[in-house]
Amino acid sequence: MFSQTRVWTSILCGLIAAVVLMIPRGATAKDPNPLVGKIVFSKSPINPDKPADLTNTFKSGDYIYGLIQMDKTWREVYNAKEKSELPVMVNLVVGEEKDYQYITMKKASYIDSKTLVLDIAPEPSKMTAYKDPDLEFGSGKGNRKIGPIAFTYDLGNLKPGKNKVIFEVTDYGTVFAQGELEIEGQDYKFYADLHEKVKQAETAVAKFPEAKKTDKALEGEMRKLLENAGWNKILKLVIVDKDWWTNYVDGSDSAVKSRHIAAAAATKDKNGNCYYCIVTFEQPKLASGDWGKLELTNTGTKITIPEANLGG
Repeated sequence: MFSQTRVWTSILCGLIAAVVLMIPRGATAKDPNPLVGKIVFSKSPINPDKPADLTNTFKSGDYIYGLIQMDKTWREVYNAKEKSELPVMVNLVVGEEKDYQYITMKKASYIDSKTLVLDIAPEPSKMTAYKDPDLEFGSGKGNRKIGPIAFTYDLGNLKPGKNKVIFEVTDYGTVFAQGELEIEGQDYKFYADLHEKVKQAETAVAKFPEAKKTDKALEGEMRKLLENAGWNKILKLVIVDKDWWTNYVDGSDSAVKSRHIAAAAATKDKNGNCYYCIVTFEQPKLASGDWGKLELTNTGTKITIPEANLGG
């Protein structure tokens, strides 16, 4: 009995050793996907080709710039193959609070690179975010765009004292890249003020969404519905979805309930300020199989834009 126990113990030890040897260096049994990148920081804009003056220690009042550095190209990391657009999820984490949204690359050279500049709390005149049409910054909490608009808002709400702020690139729970900075201050009003300045800088370069579908008859119906909803003068309207989206009663295997499509519509408020909204229209599926009357179901959030930036 004693010798049999020793035999089984030896076998078990051998199996454990084999499993340990199979785990890559730098990973653990609970972490089968080690990091493939990092996020670095500086108090001045970072040159992706020659990062310099890097630090992860800041004081309230410092401008903050970031750079995501990957070991492989974005296309390789995400197995994007022939994709022409690639969304990258970026998170800011402070304690239990998280702010996150996608930055979408719309240019092959970006997808085939190993870096992504990440403005965090930049000097407005040196801000690069929101200016490149081939980088789309999604809107998250409070309809704030990810990047310096969201980040300065979050920094402006930090508690007095020393805070740890984590930035991550994730994909469905897998962390691809991470960086942590420490910031200290008696208050963070500097970033609350910077938040307003960054929004103004973003507004100055704001672009009206491009049309993804042209249907003059449908656009005419959309205009009438908006006018009936109180829009006095529609300056511009374009359909921003390539086609209709199908809505199901209970999942894609159930009956079709309706279909919807979005448009960007611009107008002015009572003070003469120009803005646009992403508005949604829907058509119910009738018992006959036809589509019902078009309905305005969501007027979206107002996005300020100079009238000169509406284009033709």
